[in-house]
Amino acid sequence: MRKGAIAVDEYFRCMSSDQRQAAAQQAGALAIEHFNKGYNCAESTLYGMAKALQLPLPDAVMQAATAFGGGMGRAGGTCGALSGAVMALGLIYGRTLPNAEKKTIAYTHAERVYRRFVERAGAQDCRNLNVVGFGHPDQHAQCTRFVGIGAEVAAMELLGL
Repeated sequence: MRKGAIAVDEYFRCMSSDQRQAAAQQAGALAIEHFNKGYNCAESTLYGMAKALQLPLPDAVMQAATAFGGGMGRAGGTCGALSGAVMALGLIYGRTLPNAEKKTIAYTHAERVYRRFVERAGAQDCRNLNVVGFGHPDQHAQCTRFVGIGAEVAAMELLGL
């Protein structure tokens, strides 16, 4: 069953500020844990945020996240952690039929997550974030930080923090 934006907003309103903050931090921690198991940045961020907030995560959505890793297949574009974060928002604010109002709401949340991510990570693209380069022994450790940030800022947006 898909939770709609209104139901989620009401559900999270029942949580205290401390509980919401803890849930956002848990999203980051779960994302990092998933990343350390061998999943890529986009998959891990999406997973951490969805699991921490008990959102439905169909296999097809996880599969769709795979190609976003490494800034779109290691092309250095938009960071996969940011892509996964925005995909996670789509689990709640996404649409299945044309609807301008729903699109505006989704875009508003996505833009806020984008800005928060850039503020905390320093950039939005792998070209600038991945300073050691793909395949470097330190690359995983470097990107772990961005995975945590992506899941946490997406959760913060959904939780109204």
